[in-house]
This record gives sequence, structure tokens and C-alpha cells, in this order.
Amino acid sequence: MKTNKISSLPAAALFTIHCSLFTACADTDMVQMQIEEPVSLADHDYLKSYDALKTYGDIGVAMDAADWLADGMASRIAAANFTQLVPGTAFCHQQVVKTNGAIDTTVIAQLGARASARDMSLMSSPLVWHRHQNTAWLESLVSPNVIRPEGDEGGYCLQMTNTALAAAATDAQVAYTFARTPQVEPGIKYRLTMMVRGTAEGVVGCATYSNARGSRFSPDISVTRQWQQVSLTCTMASGIKGLTSILFNLGQYAGTLYVDDIALYEIDNKGREVTDNLNTQNADLDDMEATALSTAIQTDVNHTLEDVGVSALGDGYDPLATYVEKTPEEKRTILTEAMSRYLEGVMTVRSTNVSDWLVLNEPLDEDRAEGAFYWQDYLGNPDYAVAAFREAARHTTARLYIGESGLAGNTAKQQRLVSLIQQLESQGVQVDGIAVTITATAGTQTDYAVMFQTLARTGKFVKIADLQVAVEPTDGIVTESQFIGQAEVYRDILTAYCDQVPAAQRGGIVQHQVLDTDQPLGLWSQDYSRKHAYGAVAEIMGKMKE
Repeated sequence: MKTNKISSLPAAALFTIHCSLFTACADTDMVQMQIEEPVSLADHDYLKSYDALKTYGDIGVAMDAADWLADGMASRIAAANFTQLVPGTAFCHQQVVKTNGAIDTTVIAQLGARASARDMSLMSSPLVWHRHQNTAWLESLVSPNVIRPEGDEGGYCLQMTNTALAAAATDAQVAYTFARTPQVEPGIKYRLTMMVRGTAEGVVGCATYSNARGSRFSPDISVTRQWQQVSLTCTMASGIKGLTSILFNLGQYAGTLYVDDIALYEIDNKGREVTDNLNTQNADLDDMEATALSTAIQTDVNHTLEDVGVSALGDGYDPLATYVEKTPEEKRTILTEAMSRYLEGVMTVRSTNVSDWLVLNEPLDEDRAEGAFYWQDYLGNPDYAVAAFREAARHTTARLYIGESGLAGNTAKQQRLVSLIQQLESQGVQVDGIAVTITATAGTQTDYAVMFQTLARTGKFVKIADLQVAVEPTDGIVTESQFIGQAEVYRDILTAYCDQVPAAQRGGIVQHQVLDTDQPLGLWSQDYSRKHAYGAVAEIMGKMKE
């Protein structure tokens, strides 16, 4: 078998991918995945006979908004072959709603203008979903009411917002630098105390930081929505005489964290404090200017840290204040209004040419995800879904979809989705179509015909809103036969779609990505050559057109 490394030459490819994509291993481990070169390049010659995909019918493609707007080779291939664009998460709540609640639709407008210029429509990213919501902002809306004595304005504190979870806690770090450096001794144990609350529950870690050296405090902070005093300890790392900063590790916390009244003490082997507070300047953080200057982003791998610095007046810990939880009805009213405002904001952007709106996504997902926001927890189920479709219908005449994943081979889940649609429509809202996410693997058999048949019986449009067929390497190598197998799975899925969904109900197909990247999921290879999967898609779309 002949293999070679990727270059700019056709028919050559070498992928380097994180092994966690296919196997469980350490984040730093890598595998070399090689792609077997065809025995003969003539094996791919038949693909030249196919026309551009869009000549066979309407077909969409998912692409990150930044890649589309960058106008590189992938976006040009997309424009030449597809009729619809699904721009990553560009329409999602997290991308549109900022941490202060402001709505920014600039990117959506740019996407619409570029798509219209290329005669392409848009399908929105999922709107109301538990993923990709601005959890920090939404949780802040339902934070406790603060009641203070007359004349008490409260104080300032340190605030930091992480808008989404990262792979590791240390991927999002904020450094608080002491206004006056506490003198410490290596090998000596210290206690850090502070008042902490968050807009959401979660876990935050802390560590010392001086001259690129540090010690981890333990335990991690279990953040609650109410102010609490936390007490953490650590043994100072070698070489540290002056403690420059404290690092807050926020990568596994989604929300806004508030910190006040920072104190540091030396303790003896029985845990008793043997010094006064070593943080002798601005310990209460009420010096707004000093707090702002002392706070900075240390690490922000995914660019999810926002509003890092001094808080607004009144957000600091106030021992004279009373914190009262909002009632369930208050929370419901506030969040219903927030949902309506967001939907109106994204659905009324001019000239976006959106033909399909994915209003509600994965309502049947029962696996609770850390950092996610579940609207139904506050608005009720299915009331939150009714509210979403009702508000969406106010702003468009385009198709409104409900989306779900994991339906193939799961007849019980298929029936639950059908029942939910019936329940929603019994309350007076219109659901135009069902958007299905299909994540398949080459070589795996699944009954797609039953799924499409069940969904088609609803009389709704049925759209394959995200189609991806993965190839798993054998001993680190993806063979030509596996790419042929990948094409066969595409053929099976689309044949089932063609056979079971009447033409009048077909909402279209969306390919997951254009090119192979570190995952061989595209219809084109990394050198922009058509793959066997391209031929399979063109073939079945041609039959649909007949």
C-alpha cells in the first residue's frame, strides 16, 4: 500500500488530528492519520462527469461565518455548488446577545449580504436551544433581588464573565494582581478567604501566580448564587517570596463571578491563622480604579471571557443588604421577555434572505450539559417551545422548523418528537417542518427508512439539516475502500430520504462541511478534489430531480 504526505498536489493527503476524536487519550497526544493513495488516479476520473451539485437540486452546506466572510477557496466552492448556507452558530443566542444584554446582528447582516450576492439563501443556526445560549446573561436576569437600607449604595467588587465552557478550567483565566504584594515564604501554608457569588452555580479553581510559578489552592470554589465566604489553602511554591497575583480558573464555569473582600493569612500546621491579613491595600475592592487596574485576562483560549474588571456600584458584597430570590413567576416573565427580544432581534435583520428558521433545537435531549441553559426550567415544558414558535411566527413567513438529533434507529424518540409537535400545534402554534441532524459512521448499518417514513407521516417538511458521515481510520490509516464505504452511507441515507419523503415535503439537504479538514467529513478532499461521497450525493439528488 502506498501512502504519502499532504502537499499542494492532488490525490495526496496526511491528516494530523487529536486522537480524542476517535479514541480516549490525553489532550496532548496526537496520532498521524494517513490517507491511502488510490491504486490509480483513474479511479476518480468518473467524478469529473458530474456537474456542480446545485444543478441537481437545492442543497445547503454548513460553514463557519468567519470562513464564509473570508471568501477563501472553501467559500468559493460553496457558492459554486450549494444553494443554501447554514452559517455555523452565527444566529445563536450566545453570538448575538452580549453579556450586557445588547443585541448585535452585524455579522448576520454581513452573511445575508454575501449570500444574496451569490444567489444563496440562509438557514438560521438553532435559535432556542440549551447549547450556545448566553448563559451568563440569562442567569444574571434571574439573580436574587437586592434590598438595602435607605442610603446604602453597596460597594464595588471584582467581576469576570465566562460565556462558554472550555476543554479545561485553565483555558479561561483571570489574574487579580495585589495592589501591594504580600510577602510570603516558600513551603509555608497560607489561607485565602473571600466573598464569592455567581450568576450560575458551578466550580472555579484558584492558584497563586508569581514569576510564572504557582501553587494551586484547594478545594475548588463551589459557586452559588448567594454570597458566601470561601476558605482555600495552599503551600507556597518554591522560589516565591512575593505573591504577585491570584489566578481564577474559569474554563469550566459559565456565568459571571463576583469576588469581594480578599484576605490572605499564614497558617500553622493546625490551620490557625498566625498573621493578620497580608492583603493590606484595597482588600475590600471598593477602590474602583485600583480594582480595575489590578484585573486582567491571563488566558482566553476560546475568547469567551468578557466584562473582566471592576463591577458596577452595588454589585459588591454588602452585609447590610438582604438577597431575596425572585419568584418562579418573576423568572418566567423576565425570561419570556428576553426570549422575545432576542428572536425579534435576529429575525428582523434586513435583507438576510432566510428561507428556513431552526426555531427550536433538541427539545428531547435529556443529557444535562454543564454550562448549558435550559429555558424549560423557567418557562415550563412545552410552554417555552410554544413561546418560541409563537414569537418567531410574528416576524416571518418563512418555514419554521423544530430540530432533533439521534432519531435514526430510535423509534421511541421519533414518536416522542411527533407527539411534541402535535402538542405544540394543539396550543395554536404552527410548526412547518422537522430538521434532522444525522451523524453516521461508514460501515455502520442504521434504519433510516423507518425514521423518514415516520417523520413524513406528519405531513411536515422534512429537512436533513446537518448530514455528516465519519470515517474511522484502521491502524491510523484511512483507505480508499473506506472512502468508498463513506459514499455508500451517503447513498443509503439519501436513497431512504428520496424513497420515504414525498417530493412536496422535502425541505432539502445540508452537508456538514465542504472540505476535509482534520476530520474527513467533506465532499472534497483537502486538495479540493471531489471525493466518492460527492458522486453519491450528486447521483441520488439527480434521481430526486427526475
